[in-house]
Amino acid sequence: VLSANSAGAEEGTKYIGLFGVANLENIAEQQTMDKFSVPPAAIDFDHSWGMQLRGGHVFSKNLTAEAILEYIAPFEAMEGANSVALDATSLTANAKSTIPKYEKFIPYGIIGLGMMNAYEEISVPGATAETSDWGICGRIGLGIDSYVEKNFRTTLEAAYNTGLGNVDHVRYFTIS
Repeated sequence: VLSANSAGAEEGTKYIGLFGVANLENIAEQQTMDKFSVPPAAIDFDHSWGMQLRGGHVFSKNLTAEAILEYIAPFEAMEGANSVALDATSLTANAKSTIPKYEKFIPYGIIGLGMMNAYEEISVPGATAETSDWGICGRIGLGIDSYVEKNFRTTLEAAYNTGLGNVDHVRYFTIS
């Protein structure tokens, strides 16, 4: 994963990056189970993958503002002949606090708030139901930027993402 940036996160620098994401689900299955006329014994969503597009502006060596557009491919669950697929798209505004102690490895913390759309498709024999819910979402995480060259870096980040309001059942842990 590479993103354009200036080594040392110099003040005034702008950057953009594309990230692949592994997602560990923590979805509240009860909301999905409540949508069945005869609820299944259990719903167990699988983990998923996703993509992020990030852009940011470095305000100082310790503070960066970052926007993340994230698409999470469907978390899927099968129970007998029933299937459920739930995907999420979010846009968050984030504050990223860096600790530029080392020249090539810069640890950081990130916290953000934004909007999420959760799209769910439930299929039972002979019928399919779809819902699309919007709500507020939040993210909190830790990461490390590693500068490969002056204008390129790799990033490793772990973050917890949670929906609020109409999407409060959508929760997952990302590794990007």
